[in-house]
Amino acid sequence: ALGYCVSQLPRFDCRVTANIVVEYDGLDGSLSADLAGAATGWRQVEDALLGLADRGSAVGGTLTLEFTPAVPIPYGGPDWDQFRSVVTNNDPGAIEITVTLADGDSR
Repeated sequence: ALGYCVSQLPRFDCRVTANIVVEYDGLDGSLSADLAGAATGWRQVEDALLGLADRGSAVGGTLTLEFTPAVPIPYGGPDWDQFRSVVTNNDPGAIEITVTLADGDSR
């Protein structure tokens, strides 16, 4: 579900890092993918990769989305509300949000 956020936040530059391991009943070994890059690259493989994961008997890994706005966004402003709304509405389960604070005017 977190992956759906990529296309719903077009005003933010997004970098995707995916580490996925999938096991299948009746087969030895596992399928693994370690990918990182721009959201445009992720969109090229997302459906195929997640389709393979859906068919697995055991799936693990991480999906990290790093959104970088063109300019800093204030907490509680419209861009922040859009980000919060997209993440909340997609309900990706347990997530961790890390925010890098912009240098502010010290006045």
